[in-house]
Amino acid sequence: MEQHPAIVRGKQLKEVVGVPESTGWLWGKDPENAFPAPRKFGDNFSGWLLDELMDWARSRQPIYPKSGK
Repeated sequence: MEQHPAIVRGKQLKEVVGVPESTGWLWGKDPENAFPAPRKFGDNFSGWLLDELMDWARSRQPIYPKSGK
């Protein structure tokens, strides 16, 4: 049985990678940005592939708050 890739819709984007939908669209259109571009899956159906988002998230360096010392 063929497995279909998991698709993340716009409103789910913030839950998955912490990026608002509007930012995801902007970052995805910038060729110099490593953020995955959204894909069109039908006339009224666009989203991001979960695997690509997870690869992007793993490639990010964690940001730690500065200690007050």
